[in-house]
Amino acid sequence: MRSLTIFFCATLYLIALVLSGCSTPSERSYRQAAKLGFVGDVVMARGFKHQIYRNRPSLALRKSVLHVYLAGDGRPWLRSTVIAEDPTSRAPLVLKLMAKDEQPSLYLGRPCYHGFYASPSCHPSLWTGARYSETVVASMTGVLAQIITAEQIAGVTIFGYSGGGTLAVLLAARIPETLAVVTVAGNLDIDAWAEYHGYTPLTGSINPVKSTALNPAIEQLHLVGEEDGNILKQFVTAFTSKQRNSRLLEVAEYDHGCCWPQVWPQVLAWSGAVESGKAPPSEGDDSVFVLPQ
Repeated sequence: MRSLTIFFCATLYLIALVLSGCSTPSERSYRQAAKLGFVGDVVMARGFKHQIYRNRPSLALRKSVLHVYLAGDGRPWLRSTVIAEDPTSRAPLVLKLMAKDEQPSLYLGRPCYHGFYASPSCHPSLWTGARYSETVVASMTGVLAQIITAEQIAGVTIFGYSGGGTLAVLLAARIPETLAVVTVAGNLDIDAWAEYHGYTPLTGSINPVKSTALNPAIEQLHLVGEEDGNILKQFVTAFTSKQRNSRLLEVAEYDHGCCWPQVWPQVLAWSGAVESGKAPPSEGDDSVFVLPQ
């Protein structure tokens, strides 16, 4: 009897493993958001569906400063020559960061991500070579503009991780309510990044380093990991050297994925100071700076 029980339990365990392995990246992302207590919705803009998650009901946003979180590129390619059907990140880091934020916050998904890849407007180019294209930026700007207008948002701070950092600075240039932008391991020189790694150039994408400098009224904080082998510091300094009110922090012992949630309370303290008008001038390059724990 004991052997039969062990066999039955082992079988259930294997079935659970198989089922979890068959879930899509979008489903895993949704489960993570639900586990963190976020409320999901879908917003249309420019013919594209966008998944959003909120950390509180929309009515609570009126007249407040909204924090907007943008995820990385996920997994656009399965292999060097095979494009992923669903590029969504299985466990977006920005959801963990947003979970630490008590300010009204919104996760804004990209067009064609989160299971919408089969929509008529979608094409694989929108998560590969044109992942930061005018089409993508305009549709995400459209979603945010709708929310700002409908919910009477007073101001916006945009946070972007990795490729989400690319989009964060591109959106900041188009959203007049932007108070601050924060990038974490942000790809701010996509041409240099592609050349360094030997990747196919992101034809059709907008390169932040070649764009007009952001409005100097927008405070900027750009974080890079000292051990990050994906986004090198020079990819960020190429951008920040052309900006005003821009601070670059290279965090010792951090890499591309580790350990950004640990310093997020300090990042939020910085953004809170900016939003209240108390932040000091932030120009300059702190070469190796460990945020206080």
